[in-house]
Amino acid sequence: MEKGVVRNINSFTDYLLSFKCPGLIIRKDFTPDANHGAALAQVMQNAIAFGYCERHKAIKVDPAIFNQYKGKYISKNKSLPDALIFTEKNKLYWKFTKGDDLPSELIPMSKTEYFMAENERILFTFRIENNKTTMVVVPDDKNEFFFKGRIKDMFSKFTFLCFSVILQY
Repeated sequence: MEKGVVRNINSFTDYLLSFKCPGLIIRKDFTPDANHGAALAQVMQNAIAFGYCERHKAIKVDPAIFNQYKGKYISKNKSLPDALIFTEKNKLYWKFTKGDDLPSELIPMSKTEYFMAENERILFTFRIENNKTTMVVVPDDKNEFFFKGRIKDMFSKFTFLCFSVILQY
């Protein structure tokens, strides 16, 4: 980056800060994935999304929490494939079970609410009631899609049953 550009960005930042607006957050960065050698339209689209789209604040949670969410989730909406939630290197991931989709990391906003860095408008919430986990996915259109975590529950019951048989034997 040229020195003149940096000087202009810093001057503009100082100008904005001089208004002492409560809650003002100024973010300066190259827009992610903008491919700055690419066509202007792509750079502008990424810059607008980076600057104006809703941003969530990631928090640190104990990775042990992720274990209660792992498993295969059955979609209540049969037009959607089932989903798989798994952990790798103390991070939580999700992907649809059909197709060649790459997994996406779920970033915690709380112990039960998550988002994806590549599309922060899609929110994931995990609810545990009566030892059954439900994952609620809310895309940017604000519809709710429910996924029941049955497979994990069946595995737990199977493990308990096997353990009980061994103890009785």
